[in-house]
Amino acid sequence: MIDWSKLKAGHRDKTGSFEELCYQLAKGIYGSDAQFVSVDDSGGGDGVEFYATFSDGRQWGWQAKFFYPDTRLTDSRKTQIKRSLQRACEVHPDLTDWFLCVPADLTPKEREWFEEGLHRSRVNGRPRLHGTTWTPMAISRIVRRSAYSGTHVIHSSTGEIEREVPFIVSGELQEAAIARLGNNERYSGGRPVRRYLLRGLIRCAKCGWRYSGLSRKREDRYHFKYACPVATTRRFDPHARRGGCPSLDALWLEDLVWQDIRGFVENPGEVLERVKEQMEERHSHTDELEERLASLTKRLATAQGEKDKYVKLYAAGHLDVEELEIHLLDLKNRISNLKMLIESAEADLASEEQDAAAAKSTAMWLTSLRGNLDTLEEDTEEAWHGRRELVEELVEMITVSRTEDGRAKVHIAYKFAPPVQATIGVTNNKTFDILAGETPIPEALGRL
Repeated sequence: MIDWSKLKAGHRDKTGSFEELCYQLAKGIYGSDAQFVSVDDSGGGDGVEFYATFSDGRQWGWQAKFFYPDTRLTDSRKTQIKRSLQRACEVHPDLTDWFLCVPADLTPKEREWFEEGLHRSRVNGRPRLHGTTWTPMAISRIVRRSAYSGTHVIHSSTGEIEREVPFIVSGELQEAAIARLGNNERYSGGRPVRRYLLRGLIRCAKCGWRYSGLSRKREDRYHFKYACPVATTRRFDPHARRGGCPSLDALWLEDLVWQDIRGFVENPGEVLERVKEQMEERHSHTDELEERLASLTKRLATAQGEKDKYVKLYAAGHLDVEELEIHLLDLKNRISNLKMLIESAEADLASEEQDAAAAKSTAMWLTSLRGNLDTLEEDTEEAWHGRRELVEELVEMITVSRTEDGRAKVHIAYKFAPPVQATIGVTNNKTFDILAGETPIPEALGRL
């Protein structure tokens, strides 16, 4: 998922940035096989933002339309697209293929117009229009291609073959982009009616899926929920069995978690003590991992030196060819296993160091927030992001399940405190009324 609101304006505006993104993506895919030319459209344009000429004479053109935040193809926008195609036919008579780049997936009716109605705007049946427009889904897949960071992978019948190619972006930048796409997908948060404080942190015990935020409007009033995506999919299947995945009232759950976090901040003694204990445990575990890594590294160096020994024994006549092959194959397997164990130990060590840094950061943050928590509860975007960051630091996972009698059960695990909440409620398909320890939470119930 791509969050186009985060697209930064370039030397012109966000439209220019979108055009440049499409150019870089196309060049990354076809740059080794074609000559690319970027078009300056400040004078009116010629129906394409850029075009590519292949060695066999084919000429492909790309037109970018950054329709955002309203992404639908209205009549006026369809007219724009039609004029761009007609202009491209006039200025580029050798154009064989024409791509439309838009920042949203097309609806069925828009797709029908693109594949049937727009074809009538071509000249003499050319160019060929591609039904696969460059939508967010397509661009998300393209961004993950290793060729952009300098490695082209060929999938052959004998396995993968890698070759170096000129890189467009650094490996670090590509990894950051892939990580951002992953976060956007994980923390989708439903419709942009509101922001969901606990997005990505709630897991369904039955399906294993992470809950998403949902907004439903009834009688001029919004109702906000967290729901399992499997359960929402069942709504469209009349044969699906109901009742497996409960939904949760978002206002209630967010208030419940925030009250716990308020307690941690206002009285951080227990949490800080737990952080200290965990840091001591991690320090001990880190020492063990470092010793294990040193031992594995030593064993690997010894194993790598055994190859010369076997070759010398073979040269001296102490081993025949078959025995040599057996020893070398065994050695190869041992070296491979040792390398995997070393990679695993290094990953565990890096994870321990990262967790220790997070724990230390959390302790410092809790100490600094004491007495200043009101600033995070203000109704501003900056305050919301601060609350979200604090929630990510303290909440390990929220698991949702059902009791034997069908009531919803919420289990909240905090990173630096024992799991302290086990909440039971009653649900139906329309609303979710829940009690915490048989005592309603006024802040949430007052807004239901």
